[in-house]
Amino acid sequence: MDEQQHIEREVRRRLASQQSRHHQEVADLHGIIKEQQEKLLEQHDMIQSLTGEPMFFGVVYSFNDQVDPSLFQVDDQVIVVDSESPHHQKTGKILALADAPDDSDEVVAEVSLSDDTIANFSIGVSGRRQIRLAAKPDGTSTIVCIEGKPWEVQGVSDGVKVGDTVKVKPDSKQIVAVADDIDVGPICIVDSITEEGVEVLDKGEKRLVHNPKDFTLTEGDRVCLDSGMFLIIKKLAKDSRQRFRINSDVNVTFDDVGGLGDAKTKIRDFLELPYKEKERFAHYNMKRPVGALLHGPPGCGKTLLARVCVWLLAQVHGKEAVDSGYIFVKGPEILDKWVGNSEAEIRGLFERGRRHFLEHGYPAILAIDEADAIIPERGARRSSDIADTIVPMFLGEMDGIDEEQTRTNPIVLLMTNRPDVLDPAVVRSRRISHHIKINRPDEFSAIDILSIHTSNTPFEGKKDPVLAIAASDLFSKSRLLYRINNELDFTLGDAVNGAMLEQMAEDAKLIALRRDIENNTMTGVNITDFREAADQIYKQQQGLNHKYDLKDFAEKHKIQPDNMEVSRCFGAA
Repeated sequence: MDEQQHIEREVRRRLASQQSRHHQEVADLHGIIKEQQEKLLEQHDMIQSLTGEPMFFGVVYSFNDQVDPSLFQVDDQVIVVDSESPHHQKTGKILALADAPDDSDEVVAEVSLSDDTIANFSIGVSGRRQIRLAAKPDGTSTIVCIEGKPWEVQGVSDGVKVGDTVKVKPDSKQIVAVADDIDVGPICIVDSITEEGVEVLDKGEKRLVHNPKDFTLTEGDRVCLDSGMFLIIKKLAKDSRQRFRINSDVNVTFDDVGGLGDAKTKIRDFLELPYKEKERFAHYNMKRPVGALLHGPPGCGKTLLARVCVWLLAQVHGKEAVDSGYIFVKGPEILDKWVGNSEAEIRGLFERGRRHFLEHGYPAILAIDEADAIIPERGARRSSDIADTIVPMFLGEMDGIDEEQTRTNPIVLLMTNRPDVLDPAVVRSRRISHHIKINRPDEFSAIDILSIHTSNTPFEGKKDPVLAIAASDLFSKSRLLYRINNELDFTLGDAVNGAMLEQMAEDAKLIALRRDIENNTMTGVNITDFREAADQIYKQQQGLNHKYDLKDFAEKHKIQPDNMEVSRCFGAA
């Protein structure tokens, strides 16, 4: 082989090799292109599935589950929705339609199911629906609340209940699925329950909303609404700040309090004068009261007078008394075993009072019953003394951090049977400087109290003489309980309080009621009823502890309690 032939063959070999490499590169490029196309298709399918997902969330409000049999036709595709049927959730095709043999309006469909079974189903004009159309409306519909607007979507989806959060397609307005509960929305307070719905308070204004889940609601409950404020979607736990809110009437006036003339006068001086006589107060360089101490035996009207203070303070400022102006708490309720929690409760109570001032323009009343439980004298107890932290916090809140906070602070009313154990720093001047003793009723004020508690009670004769005799009988010297130092008599009258007089009035009414039932009459209470009621109270008191009553007796007769010799001695009444 000559040199020329060798060169030509080498050239052909190299060309073939280059061509082979070129073909391989083209094949590799086609593979890459195919792989990228497959990825693009996957991404397209993903994007399409995402864009096809429902865009709206709503809350199911109500159903219309009455089907329209005229929409069902032969060859329509159906789904078995009767959960009690052995063919539940199977699909099929309608072979024939016929009226029910019992002359009802029911329509029966003969269906060929996916497993080649032939079965008859009620379309569901009345009673339980057994099948639904798979590809078109069957006459049923669901009201879904979306962004505060009611939407009617076609069909009643299986397993969906009133109050469920659902996904809805925006184009076809079809319920796709039940969504996870979305408890995000405005929080309101239930004001009242009416036949039309639930009235809630939204920024001080009433709004009527619906309760599709039939939550058990009462006045004061906190509820979460949907974003459009159309439906209640969740009942919330009570706010801890609502724990000390009083639902009782705050429009109690002095006319509702029997006796206590001296205490009423001091309360008027304490609350009325600083506002009615502002110029004279300024002339004498006197400041607005910070608080008062109401002390005295149990059941004599301390809590009732605190409610009068709420009404009086509103009247002085030309306002209507509102419940936010009365913050009532029992001292032991504030106590907590965890360090800092009791102090936080105290801060919260004062803050609520300041919010009331800013909203209504006059001070709130912060009434603390059994105050000796939270502000006793520091260092007086042997164990770890929580008063060492609670009392300074209480004093700091009363004094305020600046003039504005002090101006908006609530007026503090401390109520206790043990004023002697309170911390001196609390009850000193410029703080709780007004000390008002709530005395026991005497015989004349007892008549006044009985008259209040029998204001709507029928009497057999004239009311006033009956009450006068009843009070005299209750204070009779014959109703003896103790002999003091072998010379003084402690009788039932020395233990009388307002609560006892209220009980006496109720017992007398019950005695009269029983007599009328027995005699088939409609009369009224008489002096005999009151005497029997007094006898019942006297017997009850014979077995009770009269520690506070004996202390009052000692103070009244200027006897040292430690030097009293007490002998239990019941009279013959």
